[in-house]
Amino acid sequence: MQSIAQLEKDRAGVINSLPDWSKIVRGSMRKYYGTCGNKGCRCHKDKKHKHGPYWYVAAQFGVGKQKVYLISKKHIKEAKAGMKAYNELWDKLCKISTINLEILKAKKHG
Repeated sequence: MQSIAQLEKDRAGVINSLPDWSKIVRGSMRKYYGTCGNKGCRCHKDKKHKHGPYWYVAAQFGVGKQKVYLISKKHIKEAKAGMKAYNELWDKLCKISTINLEILKAKKHG
């Protein structure tokens, strides 16, 4: 078992490596091809000619409540980076919680 001092040092290292919170995006990115309102358009006759791709981010907000945000082509990279930062943040928060539990355990036995 690590000492409390070492666990606190480990926790500080994780905290110092947290991503920039201002770029966080929670959700999953999807690509969509669709049909238009023009019934004579070839997109209705042949699946290969659907319009798109259109990119959007879908995110859950409560039970059964999903919001969808259309992302312009020029912002796809930024949205993906934000989702990566969110996942990194979540992983590090879980790591901090685990370290905090280990500290509490060490204090109990110390």
